[in-house]
Amino acid sequence: MLVFTAPPYLGQGTTQERQWCYAQIAEKIMQHLANKGSGLEPLEFVEGGDGCTWPRYAYRRGTVLYRIQGKVEVVKTTAVPVVRQSTSSWRVERTS
Repeated sequence: MLVFTAPPYLGQGTTQERQWCYAQIAEKIMQHLANKGSGLEPLEFVEGGDGCTWPRYAYRRGTVLYRIQGKVEVVKTTAVPVVRQSTSSWRVERTS
């Protein structure tokens, strides 16, 4: 597990804006780790350097298969949001 307790400052945006930014950052980190052969996951950002442990933004590594013009397949590593239930339990967050 990789936990960033001092995540990048994202300004005073809304919760949705911060979620989107963290998802983009997490995806780039997951892609880099996968390209280097690392199996490290999950990845978590914890806001609040004052000992606060909320909010948390957590991600697991996922993959997406793209078909280009019906024949060429490209696999892309992506960051999948998860909801942390406890220190040993993770589940994928379903969004509609």
